[in-house]
Amino acid sequence: NNLSINTNQVFLADGLDLSLTGNLTNTGTYTNSSSNTRFISSGAQSVTGAGIFNIFNLVQEGTGTTALGVNLNLDNDLFVTGGVLDLGANAVSLRNDAFIESSVINSGGNGIVFNGTAGQDLYGLSNNTVTVPTITIANSNGVDIPDGNGYNFDITRELRLAGGVLYIGN
Repeated sequence: NNLSINTNQVFLADGLDLSLTGNLTNTGTYTNSSSNTRFISSGAQSVTGAGIFNIFNLVQEGTGTTALGVNLNLDNDLFVTGGVLDLGANAVSLRNDAFIESSVINSGGNGIVFNGTAGQDLYGLSNNTVTVPTITIANSNGVDIPDGNGYNFDITRELRLAGGVLYIGN
């Protein structure tokens, strides 16, 4: 179902996964700094609000579409294993790795932003091509697409090297 966090309110999910089948609306503070925030619906979902989002892992695993109405900063990983993650004109910035096995779409903006302080990895679906519209690399240690797994990416909008290197098969 839906989770709505009102102004000056805090939702603290540390240590526990939060699985949503509805929308996440936040004008307060959402904190899940050590577990997964999962979108698992077969229908449409959205993430909106001018609140503070502290997310460790973001997981899109339902068969539906989750539309972001805000920029999100992840402390760890991004998993897109089912359905569609629609970034709109927003960005998902992550400090660790991305596991993209399903669809990511966007209409502009920076897309998936790798901005960690150590090397990061981009994983796909073995022996298949995954479409990703925009990837921004802002990590001086670079991003690696590991070799030997048959990961293929079709970057349909833009690859932005804002500070770092994309290593293919390193």
